[in-house]
Amino acid sequence: MALAKRHLSLRQAHAVVNDLFDRGEAVVALPMVEDLAALTADLAACGVVATPYGAPASVDVRAVREATGLSQDAFAIEFGLDPATVRNWEQGRSTPDTAARSFLVTIAKNPAAVRAALAGRSETPDADAGRDATGPDDRFRLRSPRNGSFTASHA
Repeated sequence: MALAKRHLSLRQAHAVVNDLFDRGEAVVALPMVEDLAALTADLAACGVVATPYGAPASVDVRAVREATGLSQDAFAIEFGLDPATVRNWEQGRSTPDTAARSFLVTIAKNPAAVRAALAGRSETPDADAGRDATGPDDRFRLRSPRNGSFTASHA
């Protein structure tokens, strides 16, 4: 009832409840949330914990970049972004779309995981055995001997 009250169709609400039972969690976009406290209280009465999920409405791109210690160009290259786009975001000429905001939040929270994903490697070295190091992009991650091994891996 709490979901239908927020204008979710009965079919959609049923699918969400099935996900809750099957997987223990579900992500849902509610058409209407009149009050977050009322929503969480209604769902808590059913034994469900609700927390906001998804990309934030805005991201301070400069703060994310500065936290990495990189210049605009280096940040763009490091994370597979267009340098002009990063400059435009920081100067307020344009704003990141939903996917870019999600990506920027991920960079802010776990840059090492993003670097690993962009390098096409897993967090465990054994999972990378036999990986083809060539690809369509011209970006490479270079490491110095003091950081482990001296290798150039395609990013």
